[in-house]
Amino acid sequence: MMTLQQRYEISTEIHGISARRAAIELAHGLGFDEMLRDKLAVFVTECANHLLETEERGELVMRPLVIDNTPGASRHGVEVLLISRGQGTADLHIGSQLHRLPDEFEFWSSGNLGTVLRAALWNTSVLSDPPAAPLASVPYGVVSLALEGESVNGDAWACHTGEDHFTVLLADGLGHGTFANRAASEAAESLAENGNAPLEEIVHRAHAMLRSTVGAAVGVARVPITSSTTDPALTFAGVGNISASVWTERSHKHLPSHDGVVGHRVRRVQSFSADCPSGSLVVLHSDGLKSRWDLSRYPGLWVRHPALIAAVLYRDFAREHDDLTVFVVRADQRPSV
Repeated sequence: MMTLQQRYEISTEIHGISARRAAIELAHGLGFDEMLRDKLAVFVTECANHLLETEERGELVMRPLVIDNTPGASRHGVEVLLISRGQGTADLHIGSQLHRLPDEFEFWSSGNLGTVLRAALWNTSVLSDPPAAPLASVPYGVVSLALEGESVNGDAWACHTGEDHFTVLLADGLGHGTFANRAASEAAESLAENGNAPLEEIVHRAHAMLRSTVGAAVGVARVPITSSTTDPALTFAGVGNISASVWTERSHKHLPSHDGVVGHRVRRVQSFSADCPSGSLVVLHSDGLKSRWDLSRYPGLWVRHPALIAAVLYRDFAREHDDLTVFVVRADQRPSV
């Protein structure tokens, strides 16, 4: 399900202090004990100091992580993205100084294309007794941020893990601010009870729920996560300006969305499909991201965590005057049980 994400520009020591305080508050809300909160605070401080010491223009983006799709089990954590627009010359320093603190750590840096880093710190103290089944792990990443100056995001997203598929819904409420946030959030919430339904039905149910709102653009994608089918395919159904594409190492394909406004004017809902072999990347984004991006421009980024890919696309192609969401998931197909 969607979790809130906050951005902290780092250009002075005061900015670093603000990010540290925000990280502590976020961790406290997730039940982290004092030792884990301090560990996260040290990591965020070192990230901020890195940006200041190297004089690279950059920011930190943080969000809570929750995995609770297995009955009787849950995990809570904090994800930190370091996003630098500098020359990417300090990658060795990043790797040697910061990797020791978080539970998950990965970065990408290439020449004059800048540096992005992802880290996650998990609070295992709130994991229940051994669950009946392993916690599912579908590799995805997201950057979803409000228009600067707005207190709420006019975009929203939600995801659902089924037995053989992963479904993600992305909504962009009309306009900005509170009314757009309400429309997008209600669309995202509609996935909770409909995660396994056909995509057209998911969109139609969102349409019914949003009639009292300003409406939204809505796109729903379903990604195969098992190898039980011989021809795995991405399926997508959208109304309004939500973009969806699937990328392999050698090619990519964009899937169309019909005109309309979910909640007010939906003339047609139709699913489209594209080949989605294991290892493919599926990218959904709202119109807060410019459309002329190409993953082949970034050597080595393809194999990195999807959150790093989302971070680079946000950094290089965000529109200045709009809410933004970019969601990236890898079709990591496993043998069916």
